[in-house]
Amino acid sequence: MNRGLRVKFKAEFGFISSYLSVCTPDMAYKWLSEGANLYGFGRDRYEAILLGRNDPLIDLGLARYGESDVIAEELYQRLDKYSRCAMRAFHKASGGPSGVFSNCSDFSSEQEVELLCWVFNKYHDDDFFIDLFNKDGIFSDISDGLFLEIISAVEKNEKLNYVEEGRSVDYEPIADAKVQESAWNLTLRVPTTQEWAKVLWRLLRNWVMAGPHKFDALGAFYRWKVDDGSYDDNRLWSSQKSSVLLRSSIADLLDFDNSWFGCDDIALRCSFYRRFNPKYYDDWGRFLDYDGDASWRAVLENGYIWANPESRGKLREIAVQRDASDPLSYPLDSFKAKLIRYEKAFPDWFN
Repeated sequence: MNRGLRVKFKAEFGFISSYLSVCTPDMAYKWLSEGANLYGFGRDRYEAILLGRNDPLIDLGLARYGESDVIAEELYQRLDKYSRCAMRAFHKASGGPSGVFSNCSDFSSEQEVELLCWVFNKYHDDDFFIDLFNKDGIFSDISDGLFLEIISAVEKNEKLNYVEEGRSVDYEPIADAKVQESAWNLTLRVPTTQEWAKVLWRLLRNWVMAGPHKFDALGAFYRWKVDDGSYDDNRLWSSQKSSVLLRSSIADLLDFDNSWFGCDDIALRCSFYRRFNPKYYDDWGRFLDYDGDASWRAVLENGYIWANPESRGKLREIAVQRDASDPLSYPLDSFKAKLIRYEKAFPDWFN
C-alpha cells in the first residue's frame, strides 16, 4: 500500500472512530444496521469503540448486526435475555459464545429459548448442523422433547432453506452433502410418531439428495409405514397423515418406478406425480383425475413439466379448467405462484 492510501485510511479510521464515539445511540444503531464501509480496517476496532460506550441500544445493535467474535464474548455477559436471543439468531460470529450450552442436560427455560434462537442463525458452519442432526457434541445430552423443538426450529434456518423449485430436474443443494445425509438419517433414528413425522417432513420435503449417498431410503420408507397408505379425499394434501407426507418425500430418493401410479399407497403415487417425464406419457393430464388435491400439488412440483413449454402450457390449461370447476382450491393462483418461482430459479427454461 502506498503512502497516500495509508494516510487516507488512517484519516477515515480516525473520522469514523470519532463519529462512533460521539454520535447518538440511534445513529450508532443505524450505522451498524446499514453495514458500513470499513475502509480496510478490521471490524473489531469499530465494534470495540461502540462496546465501550455501554449503551443498551448500541449493545442491541452489536448483538443484532455484530460480526466480531471477540466483542461478542464480552458483550454477551451484559445483555438482557431478549438481546441475547437477538445475538443468537443474527450475530455473524455464529450467534456468540457457545460455552453456556456446554451442559444441555440441565437447561433453564431461558436457556432453552436462547438455544432455539441459536439454531436459527444462518452463519453456522456445516459442522454445527452435522453435530445437531447427529445429536453429537454439545447436543449429545439434550432431552428428547427439546431435540424435537430444535429440529422443528432449524427448518426455518436460511442456510438450510433449499430451493423448492426443480426438485426433479437440475437440482442443486445449498448445504454440504454431509449435512443433507445427516438430516435424512434422522428418519432412521427418531421415534416413528406423527409429531416427529410432521417435523421431519417440513424439514426434508424440498431436499433431494444430490449425488452418491449412504442414506438407507428404502429402510426409512418402510420404517415410517405406520399408516395404511390411504388418501382422504375430504382433506388437502398437506392435511393428510404426517407419516404419509414424510414417506412420500423419502420415496423421492428411491429409484423411480412406473408401477407406483397404480399402487394402493398414496405416498408412492404422489412421488410418481412429482417425477414422471411427460414426454413418455402423452395423456398425462389424466393423472389429475385421481387423488384430488394430492395429485395436483404433486404435479405442480414436477420439474420435467415446467422445463418443457408444451407441457407447461398444458398444465396452465388444466389450472384454468380446475379453477372454473373448483375456485375455492385456488388452482390457477397456485399455478401462477409456482410459475413465478420456477421462472426465477430456472430462467433458461423460459427463454
